Amino acid sequence: MSVKVDLNYTIKNLDGKDVKDIIIDEDEKGKIKTDKEGNPSLKRGPSITLRKVCAESLVNPPPVIDPLTKRPKEIPADKKIDAWNFAQRIHAAKGLMELTSDEITELKKLINKRYSSGLNYIAIVAQAHAVLDPTSDKKS
Repeated sequence: MSVKVDLNYTIKNLDGKDVKDIIIDEDEKGKIKTDKEGNPSLKRGPSITLRKVCAESLVNPPPVIDPLTKRPKEIPADKKIDAWNFAQRIHAAKGLMELTSDEITELKKLINKRYSSGLNYIAIVAQAHAVLDPTSDKKS
């Protein structure tokens, strides 16, 4: 079974305004701007869309820590390549994209891990899950 998902959906805050990305500020030559203490200067970026949330979750997953060694587990190359190819499909999609139930389940899992903390992370996870799986009672 597959479902058409609107990847252009924009994440909203509690006031209904678009949640904006926070990005590192660069000059026209690509050099990172810094404040007086040498910290990277940040600025508001574009609105965060479901497309960005899904693609970022695929290509920048948090590490999985081995409970015995306390070190990150190695992700096999074929899984990395699959994730990259899926992220490219999502990035290239315009508007609606047909996703299988397995793809939706995987995206929901990755989004929940990727956005486990940070600015607006609860809004991002809740809305991403609701759009990806509108028939789910728990949206988890």
